[in-house]
Amino acid sequence: MNAVRGTFVKGMIVPDVQPSWEDGARVLVNLEDAQIDEFVDEDVSPEAIAKRLALMDLVEPWMTPEEEAQWKKERAEEKVVQLSMWDKWTKDIERLFQ
Repeated sequence: MNAVRGTFVKGMIVPDVQPSWEDGARVLVNLEDAQIDEFVDEDVSPEAIAKRLALMDLVEPWMTPEEEAQWKKERAEEKVVQLSMWDKWTKDIERLFQ
């Protein structure tokens, strides 16, 4: 059975598409993942911001500066390789549709 999406309005669930279920069919209703709108009520007081910044300062970097530099260098090299193959890949794909 496929899921049916809908919207909660004035205490009722209004489906986006009317399902073909029989009256009395049992359903399971779950709230979809949080939307950006939930963050509207986020505490943005100076105290809350200071607390978040203090927590962020506790996070330790997982790469040393040398490891990060090596990683960035390898990414840049791989990007050059990928871009050099772009024309070949494009032609290969075009041949599939001829």
